[in-house]
Amino acid sequence: MLNKWTGTYRYDSEKIQRIVGHPYTRFTIEMELFENDTLKGTVQDDPDTGGMSGIGTISGEIHQGRIYFEKQMPVRSVILDKQGNRKTTDEQHPVLFYEGKLTGENKYAGTWTFEKTWGFLFGFIPVKYCPGRGTWEMELLVD
Repeated sequence: MLNKWTGTYRYDSEKIQRIVGHPYTRFTIEMELFENDTLKGTVQDDPDTGGMSGIGTISGEIHQGRIYFEKQMPVRSVILDKQGNRKTTDEQHPVLFYEGKLTGENKYAGTWTFEKTWGFLFGFIPVKYCPGRGTWEMELLVD
């Protein structure tokens, strides 16, 4: 059975959140739960609240009141400057890892983090770093 969820996420960094230009980003998820506690579905951020464009995929699991899933968006969107200007490319966005717990009837909340990626310190020293992390919450839409 396909379930529809609505929620929000935000960055832990207030500086980055200000650059995004909204207090949080809205999203919707449509997911199917399977007998072996796994889940698969689609996710769509709301670009009007600072979200990424396109329809992404999620896959993960729900077990004993905990939820874990990976979010993969189809295009890469990078914030370029303090004004919130973005660059979008056809490359896949880095994987985002979500984990959380049941916080009420049909409600989950938790943390998210980017997959670590390579960058350069001082322009020439390669380092692996996490470009961002934050919190999220979602609840089941009931007709």
